[in-house]
Amino acid sequence: MSTSGFTSQAAAASWFHETVTLKVDGSRAFSSRYGEGVAEDLGKRLKLSFDETSAAGTKVIITYTIIKKNNRYIQKHISPSGFSQSPGAGGKCQLRG
Repeated sequence: MSTSGFTSQAAAASWFHETVTLKVDGSRAFSSRYGEGVAEDLGKRLKLSFDETSAAGTKVIITYTIIKKNNRYIQKHISPSGFSQSPGAGGKCQLRG
């Protein structure tokens, strides 16, 4: 995980968790970390978006793009204009039922 856009490894890890459970029900998404969000089927990819507020009160959007073919994902932390952007994190999904 890159710490670009964060003050420390701990700060980056607070947004990009090693393990998170995601559930999709139609156009609704649920995250064990970020709560309820929106799911969008993009054909070969599934995009999940969650609105979140930082400890400082800054609104951010957390997105997971899941590549269906190989069950890999890319997580992004989208900050408002004027804030450093992070390249995100990625990995492999374990799919259930």
